This record gives sequence, structure tokens and C-alpha cells, in this order.
Amino acid sequence: MAKAFRSLGPNERLGAIGCLIVLASMFLPWYGLDVSGGIVKTGFGAFDWLVAALLLTIGAVLAMLYETTRGRVLPEPVTEAKLLLVAGGWSALLLIYDMADRPTLQEVPSHPTFGVHYGLLIALAGAALMVLAGFRGVAPHHHHHGGGGHLRRHRP
Repeated sequence: MAKAFRSLGPNERLGAIGCLIVLASMFLPWYGLDVSGGIVKTGFGAFDWLVAALLLTIGAVLAMLYETTRGRVLPEPVTEAKLLLVAGGWSALLLIYDMADRPTLQEVPSHPTFGVHYGLLIALAGAALMVLAGFRGVAPHHHHHGGGGHLRRHRP
């Protein structure tokens, strides 16, 4: 895996780092409730359809990046950059929705809502890195023509 990571271009590497940040954030507190010692929920602790969609998206991006290190070229007009841009945007939308739709504690009569903790913000930063990597790949290059939105310039 380390060899595959090193063979990625700089924008692809940035996208992969964004994916890994989102995955790592799943072990951090996403939500918290200030009651006797505090209650926290990690990304995995708050597992629902949204987290499943996020993990599926991140897994697909990492698989796509791995396949590009093995020489696989995506069919035109699809490029790694466009997929990173869309996947990062989709991940960010999922995370923003999750911030608004926080879990509640049903066992307490007042049904307090959990507050957002730093893990969810770190996941959002990882999604932003994916968007940045995709945007850098599709942005027009003044010094290079014919890139076609591919993140690496040494395409076969």
C-alpha cells in the first residue's frame, strides 16, 4: 500500500489523505452531551444510513485511486479529478446534514440533543481536502494543455 501511495500524483495523494482523515475521524467523538462526566458518540457509535453512505463513498474513492496506481485509466469523460470533486462534495453534504440531524438521548424525559464535537469537524476537513484535490485536477492549467482533468500528467 505504501508503494501505491507513493506512486500517486500530488493531487491524488491529497485526495487519498482526505479519505484517510475521514476514516480516522470515525474513531473520534462526533457528538457529545454534557451530563455527569459527559457522553460521547464516535462516528461508528452513531452508525446509521448516513455513515454507511459516507464509508461507501470513501471506500470507492480509495479503490479508484488504488486502481489508477495499477495503470487503470477511467473512460472519458470521467476522470479521477472529477470523481474526487464529486465524492468530496457528496461526503461534505452528508456530514453537514449529519451536523443538523444530531442524535437525541431518548432515555431522558427531556430528550436532550447531542452537540457536535471535533471528530465531525475533522471529517468535514477531510472531505474538503478531497474537493480541493478534485478542483486542482479539473482547474485549467495555464502551463500545461491537454490534461483532460486527469490528476497525473504522465498518462499513457
